[in-house]
Amino acid sequence: MPNTEVSIPLTKQAALIGRFEGEAEVNYLTLSGLAALNSRTGMYSERFLYHPYKNFIMVKHDKTLGKEMLMI
Repeated sequence: MPNTEVSIPLTKQAALIGRFEGEAEVNYLTLSGLAALNSRTGMYSERFLYHPYKNFIMVKHDKTLGKEMLMI
């Protein structure tokens, strides 16, 4: 489907992001890029969100970066 992006974490330092548009490329995320990826993952999660640490970086409602606490 056009305009679809699928992200799959491979390790704590690497993720695979698949898109139908564009050429294949390798990118290194900045801290804000990582926060955006974490936020999108959480926003579209229906039930569970797993992370190796209690806190993880994400974009907050006021558009700043922050660490959010996961419910355990």
